[in-house]
Amino acid sequence: SAIRDRVAHLGVEVDAIEDDEHHVFDPAPISPYGSDVPAWVALERAFHRTYGRDVIMAPMVMMGGTDSKHYVTMTDTVYRMGPRLTDAEISSVHGADESIGVDTLVDEARLFENFVALYCVD
Repeated sequence: SAIRDRVAHLGVEVDAIEDDEHHVFDPAPISPYGSDVPAWVALERAFHRTYGRDVIMAPMVMMGGTDSKHYVTMTDTVYRMGPRLTDAEISSVHGADESIGVDTLVDEARLFENFVALYCVD
């Protein structure tokens, strides 16, 4: 697997457990980022329009499986991200009564609206 290949030189052995409940996927490719990548620039501008200029865009590792695995064959600019959650919303993730507030939902809708306007229209 790609993970085994990436850590082999460290002398690390990796065993993946795969059964009917647990499926193993290779890590997603790293999407391009920076001031020379139009999609990244549009996403950064969308965050600033939505949340203010004090928001700093930075690459990070997205843990867990996302639907992005279905899109990586279509484009190399697949950005995996989640909503800006309050502490209370974070504590409910994947738990009983998982929910987000209306304000969070509205902010996320505005973020995507801003991104589409900046990347697909401008």
